[in-house]
Amino acid sequence: MIFDRNPRARDYKVSQLVAAIRASLESNWQPYDHIAQLQKQWPAVRPRISRDYLSHTTRTALGARGPVVECGSGLTTILLGLVAERTGIPVMTFEHDPIHHQRIKATLEINHIRSVEILHAPLVPYGDYDWYDVSQVSLPNHIRLIVCNGPPQQLTSGGRYGMWPLLESHMEPQCKILLDDYHQTSERLVTEKWSRRGQLQVESFGRMSPFAEITCLN
Repeated sequence: MIFDRNPRARDYKVSQLVAAIRASLESNWQPYDHIAQLQKQWPAVRPRISRDYLSHTTRTALGARGPVVECGSGLTTILLGLVAERTGIPVMTFEHDPIHHQRIKATLEINHIRSVEILHAPLVPYGDYDWYDVSQVSLPNHIRLIVCNGPPQQLTSGGRYGMWPLLESHMEPQCKILLDDYHQTSERLVTEKWSRRGQLQVESFGRMSPFAEITCLN
């Protein structure tokens, strides 16, 4: 775990790096080095996501031509918000943990990132699986990118399976899904279950902590 023990000092460093990434995106530069530094400064309250996944998420979001939905909040939320400033795409994020939701929301506010709609959505049962409660949410149509970092596997029945049945009707053809932790058997099993509902093209990236880019072909 690498972060400054002084929260104010850490927040200041995070804000400096957020500003640097914002400037890079405005100048059409690839901010990989800044993202790597930001990942080191980010408090590891959850398992740390690889910098390759963070960079890939940023690049993919820059190319999205429609709404982005994020399952689970964290450092990816900050990066998606900075991309949305640049491109104008809407970003909706679901977070089940009220404390983490407030923490990310405060970080967005401190860094003047107003382009993310971050929603507290508790986990609820949907028959044979659990997922975020979206019963009162107006989901975006024509979703072009889903960043699937949650909900945590250990808290849900059926793992992350619920993403597909609940978002499928809102997904645009050729919608991409970024799925972290693809080295875990549970994530591969979820992908296989999704494949029974639609035709998918799966490409895996990374060596130390592989992740997947899944394209919906129908």
